[in-house]
Amino acid sequence: MADPDFTYAPRLEITDPNAEAFYGQLLRGTTHKLNNLLAVIHGFSSLIMMNDTLEASEVENLTHMKDAAQNASLLSERILTAGGCTKVSSQEVSTDEFITGLDSTVRERFSDKDIPFEIKSSSGLPNLMSDASRLKDVIVELLDNAVDAASETGGSASIEFRPGTDGRVEIVVENTGPTIADMAQIYEPFYTTKDSNHFGIGLTSVAVLCGQLDIPLCGTSADGKTTFVMSVGAV
Repeated sequence: MADPDFTYAPRLEITDPNAEAFYGQLLRGTTHKLNNLLAVIHGFSSLIMMNDTLEASEVENLTHMKDAAQNASLLSERILTAGGCTKVSSQEVSTDEFITGLDSTVRERFSDKDIPFEIKSSSGLPNLMSDASRLKDVIVELLDNAVDAASETGGSASIEFRPGTDGRVEIVVENTGPTIADMAQIYEPFYTTKDSNHFGIGLTSVAVLCGQLDIPLCGTSADGKTTFVMSVGAV
């Protein structure tokens, strides 16, 4: 984790306890209110679409409205995570069971796009000490990015679990694809090199969650290969 070619993710967190409480309450409250409004839009557009007399153009417009409400609701939830409002609770996690569950979750993402994908694991790894659900969220986000990048160039992707320093476990996510020009910039909120369908806060959320989980995260991108390395506490 000390390789100078790797760029460390910033520890995106609010250090003032009073500010943390205020902004956390503000984000949670705003998201709750926003989701209530979006539920009305989503619900009524669904009811109207049940009318068999609607013209095709009207159905298309209502579908766009419904999809926009759904995407806005998803965005508000992602903002909560990026704002550090997600609760984490670390406990002992079986590394083997975690890898098995991860495989069943992400494998289809790669097979659907015919992207070669490999999960590698060293033998005799200790159990992890982390929040399994949140750690999975981090890895899935990194692998989703790997899917998108690899699909642009017909590349491949992998994730490896291996021994780290100080008894920790390193998790390495790697893919071939376009080189990322500025690794520090990718964690900025709403920064994205993808189309407008992407929110641009996925890696912001990754950096925030890693900070909450006390997981150092660093990455490097060169010569058509991008690598992220996480160092996770172990038992």
